[in-house]
Amino acid sequence: TFQPGQGTISESVKMLGGYSAPDCSTRSLVPGKTVITAASGDYVRINTDNTSSLLIDAVTFTAPFFTGPWGEFGTSGPITISRSVFTGIGGTNGVLGTSIFGPDDDSTLDVRIVDSLFANNSTTGRCVIDMGTSWGDATFTLINNTIMNNPNVTNGGVCVTETTNPDFPN
Repeated sequence: TFQPGQGTISESVKMLGGYSAPDCSTRSLVPGKTVITAASGDYVRINTDNTSSLLIDAVTFTAPFFTGPWGEFGTSGPITISRSVFTGIGGTNGVLGTSIFGPDDDSTLDVRIVDSLFANNSTTGRCVIDMGTSWGDATFTLINNTIMNNPNVTNGGVCVTETTNPDFPN
């Protein structure tokens, strides 16, 4: 189990789960072999920057996870989350959030969530998957995901929003 904080990546990163212990010599697509956690009430955030891309494959999250371009440039390469599991997540932050927060109409975000499971979470957040943009262009693609048994979410399984960035009103 790996317990990260939050940070910004400026290069492309692949987080591949399912490797065998102790030497990581073989990989099977079993998400439970690689688990990302955080302290109670906390979350995990990986910001992308400029053209960095993020691939997460076969990983289990037991803490809320947030990602997307953040800050001055507000653009990134693609973000892909595949064959991953989000389970046992509580608190008020939701389960998975991705958005653009930047001051530039040229900001871009391309997120793909594929073959992932969002189940048995007790978060009281707005949505299980919360996607949005305050600037620029965003493409959100969801393929063959399962969202089930998340009883306390207030607005539903997937929310897509466009909001005005309060720091840079029109």
